[in-house]
Amino acid sequence: MDDSTSYTVLKRRRVKRMTEEGTLSIVRRANAYQVRYASNNPYDGDRPPQQCSDEGALIAFLHRCGMNGWYVKQAVADLRKGALVVLPIVFSHEQMQACFPSSPRACTGRDAIGMRTPR
Repeated sequence: MDDSTSYTVLKRRRVKRMTEEGTLSIVRRANAYQVRYASNNPYDGDRPPQQCSDEGALIAFLHRCGMNGWYVKQAVADLRKGALVVLPIVFSHEQMQACFPSSPRACTGRDAIGMRTPR
């Protein structure tokens, strides 16, 4: 194995470790939505759930998490019927920190699409 091949193998291994597989569960509470993330890694700690103020904020949040548009439409349709939605997901480390930071925060319409109001 030459140096370029071994580098490629190491690069693939590193990329695999930098992603995390898990499950999103979404439930409607009154007019708001609660999104929880559960890692498939049993040793990974729990992340605080995210609160989305309305359907538009939920849709923007799911898109920011990298969720495919078809899954988002199906999730919204099921939530309108009152069902619990469970979706598989794979996050990069950066996506995980952006979508589910260690401290809880609410996603409102403007925050969910990355348009925070300056303070």
